[in-house]
Amino acid sequence: MAALALVVGLCAVLTADTVPSTAQSTQESEEIKKAKAALLKGQIDESYKFLVEATKKDPDLPPARFMLAKMLSQVRNMGAVARAHLEQAAAENPDHPILYLQNAEIDLQDGRYSDAVLNCEKALALARSDRWSATQKRNFNSDAHKFLAVVAEFRKHWPTAATHLAALLESQPNDVALRVRLAQALFFMDKPEDAYLELQTAAKVKDPTLLDTPEVTMARFWTAKPDYTKAREWLNKAAKDGAKNVRVKLAVADMLLQQNKVGEAEIHMRDAVAIDPKNLDVQKLQALMKRIKKDVKGAAEIFKKIHDEAPGDFMALNHLALCLADSPDEKERQRSITYAELNLRANQKSPEAWATIGYCYFRLKRLEEAANALQTASSGGQISSDTGYYMALVWTEKEQYENAKGVLEGALDPKLKGLFFYRAEAQKLLDEVTKKIAREGKDKDKDKGKDKAKANN
Repeated sequence: MAALALVVGLCAVLTADTVPSTAQSTQESEEIKKAKAALLKGQIDESYKFLVEATKKDPDLPPARFMLAKMLSQVRNMGAVARAHLEQAAAENPDHPILYLQNAEIDLQDGRYSDAVLNCEKALALARSDRWSATQKRNFNSDAHKFLAVVAEFRKHWPTAATHLAALLESQPNDVALRVRLAQALFFMDKPEDAYLELQTAAKVKDPTLLDTPEVTMARFWTAKPDYTKAREWLNKAAKDGAKNVRVKLAVADMLLQQNKVGEAEIHMRDAVAIDPKNLDVQKLQALMKRIKKDVKGAAEIFKKIHDEAPGDFMALNHLALCLADSPDEKERQRSITYAELNLRANQKSPEAWATIGYCYFRLKRLEEAANALQTASSGGQISSDTGYYMALVWTEKEQYENAKGVLEGALDPKLKGLFFYRAEAQKLLDEVTKKIAREGKDKDKDKGKDKAKANN
């Protein structure tokens, strides 16, 4: 739901925080197995020699130095060595598409989208050479289209996204995730009928990972637009075929929450609980509802349970930190930082994660740390209403009332749709800072009057 939506110590493998790998995987030939075994002993040069032998036997493999960099990138504390080998691989193979594709993936992780596009375009140009086999060309093109689609979706350049997603689907027609993404692009190109056809095609694959029916997904699209009348029409269609479908109940509750219709959403939440109480999304909705109703202790208990079961769940961890931050218990507020930091380490690029830790800092009276975190959260230009409220709290504490008033008015703009947890608190704070601004204005006028009287005397 939207609201809820990869030497010593080699064995300590992590999700690569150094040089990520492209989608192309190396084959487990005997030479590659020997290369890995050599690396386990810290024999980097020996490992490289085995990889060279592997490329001689299989010309479709990436360059040996590149594969070595990939292996090193998955080793704790070997990031600098991995990057050095990747740069050497680029110097040794300046016309190999895979190096540009690797750089494009790194660019995406660092948020350098223009650089990612340039690297993909260079890779596509180099991939046209006759020196590459059909398999290599297919892999190069697939990776390039994958990265370019991500950039286009981030920028909301939907026609471009649709072009790249359609190209990927030509070789992966049963990839339902790709097809749903294509449907999304078509929808936001104002082609809802085409989007629905793509969703129906995805449903025919019978992939168990595709949880929502086409009708539910269409309702989600219309909710995001937002057009709640159309969203309701699609949810009604979904309900006809699945009155006991938990995904339908979740979608209805989600749509209602986006309209701040908490009472109605709670009815569908209870229906969802009755259908499938162990469903993680149902549990998230339960916890979310408790948080909305200011039962932060009850919400925290559910979010902690979800976090224990699914440690990588961003939504649960993020809301757990916020619930603890709002606890009246000082020890619980201190615990909020532990979860907020854990969340931020896993989601360094997330404005929401930065905003959450900023709020947790504020609740612990760590004002400068809060201000710095919230500045990072807002550096992308757009902020959520809740983030605006957090910023206003900091501005108010610093007695910069005009700044606080500005972000609060933006957060409370009636044109904005979506769930705003601190709406009542934001309105109360706006009233307070407005009065303080007025009072300061009167004081200034009095001072000016006194100064003028003195001047006349």
